[in-house]
Amino acid sequence: ETDPELVAAGAPEILISNEWFPEMNDKLAEIAPVVVMKGDASETDWRAHNRAIAQLVDAEDRLDEEFATLDARIADLRSRLPKENPTYSIVGYDPDAGTLSVWTSAIYSAGVMEQAGFVMAPNVLSPEDAGKIGYAALYNLSLEKISDVDADYIFYVPRGDEEAAADQAFVADPVWNSLRAVQEGNVITASLPWGPHFTRPNVPYAHMVLDEVYRGILDQAPTEGFANPYADWLTANN
Repeated sequence: ETDPELVAAGAPEILISNEWFPEMNDKLAEIAPVVVMKGDASETDWRAHNRAIAQLVDAEDRLDEEFATLDARIADLRSRLPKENPTYSIVGYDPDAGTLSVWTSAIYSAGVMEQAGFVMAPNVLSPEDAGKIGYAALYNLSLEKISDVDADYIFYVPRGDEEAAADQAFVADPVWNSLRAVQEGNVITASLPWGPHFTRPNVPYAHMVLDEVYRGILDQAPTEGFANPYADWLTANN
């Protein structure tokens, strides 16, 4: 939860928020002018969303440079994949419900993955169908249908330390181990619990999504090869 006192201590000239927290926005407006962004950038054009913010702070030129570096790194990664158009899915285990949490192509990182040459596993629900049973970007899948998420590569999003035991028990479960990706050693565990870099659309996190592929498929650290320009910052701030 945002702490208005901490925000005020930074003496901001402008604040950028979203429409989900109107009461908090009213409090923030007492500190500095608040620009409320409409919609969820995870489910829309995340680049346009970031450009709108850049326009507010007169930083479009810098954003263009950031996008150019990101695109070059995506192209490098795509050229080095071991196969063309590999399929993938992004999942996590929900111990409370006893189901898989499955992210759809509505999240911004799906666009990054697609640009890098990946294709969402064909049995993962579309955002439209997912929205009928959950959210456009995320839905729960019963373990009886776990084969729906099987793919060339599965990105597994662990939960926080307090639920690490549940993750460990799940990945040892025969149901999970029945998947082809698991049997072939093609499961990539996300570097951050809860996988915020997969769902929070910004350039540093987009690079971190690429890091998962470089590390998990090409065995390359973020500081090696076509290095992540935000590697040190991400390490220090996550």
